Amino acid sequence: MKQRQRGARAAAAVALALLAWLCSACDPLSFLDTPTAAKPKPPHTPARVWDCHAVLAADTFLCSADRRIVTVRLAHVLVPGAADEAGLRALAQRTMASREQLAACGQRANDLVTTMLAGQQLVLEPDPYATPGMVTARVKLYGGIDVGQRLVQEGLAMLVAVSNAPAAYRDDELRAIETERGIWQPVLSADQRFTVAAQVSLQRVGRPVAEEPALALPPLHARDLVQPPPLNFDDTEEESGNAAMYCHAAVTISAAGPPKEHELIISLQPLVKGTDLSGPLESFERMEAPATEQSLTLRGGETARTDVATESQELYRVMRANREIYSGYLIDGYVLRVYCEGAIIYSSRDTFDPARTLAELR
Repeated sequence: MKQRQRGARAAAAVALALLAWLCSACDPLSFLDTPTAAKPKPPHTPARVWDCHAVLAADTFLCSADRRIVTVRLAHVLVPGAADEAGLRALAQRTMASREQLAACGQRANDLVTTMLAGQQLVLEPDPYATPGMVTARVKLYGGIDVGQRLVQEGLAMLVAVSNAPAAYRDDELRAIETERGIWQPVLSADQRFTVAAQVSLQRVGRPVAEEPALALPPLHARDLVQPPPLNFDDTEEESGNAAMYCHAAVTISAAGPPKEHELIISLQPLVKGTDLSGPLESFERMEAPATEQSLTLRGGETARTDVATESQELYRVMRANREIYSGYLIDGYVLRVYCEGAIIYSSRDTFDPARTLAELR
């Protein structure tokens, strides 16, 4: 009996020793250190390569892979020459290009794509937002160029109005617009692109009414209550008045053509007569007054309104011996100009009736 108990104890000791040795070879919390170890990465699936058999249009290609033939269209872009009637109207409306100009750019796009894709292998990235029933994809040369992006860069394609196009597409379209490539080349001259409407008026600067000085009276004596002394008024006091006037222009400008960004400068200059001395209005001579300039940023297809005001010019009038004597400056007209890239695209000139300023003198 005792011998059996000793054998059982020895077997238990051996089992415990073996278990301790096995546990010492691993850390029971090691799975917390590498949480992704239990989730192996899926194997990388190489992109399917398609053979291009034909260029059906500048935006449509016939491709095959794994015994499957598809007709695929470029995603995100409208290409002239390949667009339908609705697409052509959208192109003409945004680019302001003629049908002849769009047709020429469409031919250039077709020639460029045919040269690029002849005998090439392609990688297609399907557009998840494409119209059902159409195979629309982003098309790239295998290991090379994005076909749609290249057309946008050359100004031979326009992004569709609602698109999930990559940011690079939009940046390239803006550069094509600013450099006026392809469909973005303007058909209107600089002065024909802009429509300017201006309303110029002569305004008075508002001023608070100055307080009149208190009248100083001589001291009174008791006898003055019966016979007050005469007040001493200065009969030589002169009647005077003044008014500060300025030109104000409300300018509205509309830009036609492609949505290129234009930097405009609006210049408003008052026409001034004046004198450094004083005398009748007939003695005033023409003087140079500074123009006020204001910048405006405008894109093709947009309309903007802005206000421009010149510095005020002050005119003084004094009555001497029933004669009107003037000094200062009188605004009797204006010159309004609008510049684009240093060239004058609009100019107007008109006069103001001096009676408008004289009526403000008080």
